[in-house]
Amino acid sequence: MTVTPDGKAMINHDATLTRRLRRLEIKPLTYESDGVLVGHSVSQLFVDAGIKDSGLLKENEFIRIFLHTAVGRFGVLMEMAIEAIAECVDNVNDTIEISDFVDAYNLRMDCDEELNLFVAENWKSIDTGTALQRYIEEKRKRRRRAKNAKLKLGFGQNSRPLGQFFVP
Repeated sequence: MTVTPDGKAMINHDATLTRRLRRLEIKPLTYESDGVLVGHSVSQLFVDAGIKDSGLLKENEFIRIFLHTAVGRFGVLMEMAIEAIAECVDNVNDTIEISDFVDAYNLRMDCDEELNLFVAENWKSIDTGTALQRYIEEKRKRRRRAKNAKLKLGFGQNSRPLGQFFVP
């Protein structure tokens, strides 16, 4: 079972449930403990996509910024790397550059240049946790709107196959 800190508090109040679950806490990634792993993982994504690294992954500052953009979450980090690869491919390049990460972050977070960690001078002072939370909430809203639109159009639960509307 995966839970948020709120869910953890709820589980801790239930002694029976606490006994039945094995606790495993996954802490956010840090440069000191996970920087090398992040570099290798992203490098492998580049290889799998047939993209060359322009040397970004050898720059410690880039890895620090990248970890900060993802709020130390490995899954978010990989999503952002894939989005940057897509930008590189869309630009018909075979070598990934910082501009691909800048563009991918702009598209994902819908932010101004001064809030884009890949170009901001004071990137450490930008609260990426709040920005990421806003992104997740907006993504949920888009999904709900799309689902509601499908239901209004008659697609979804209890919808009939198209053939049932036509009589031969």
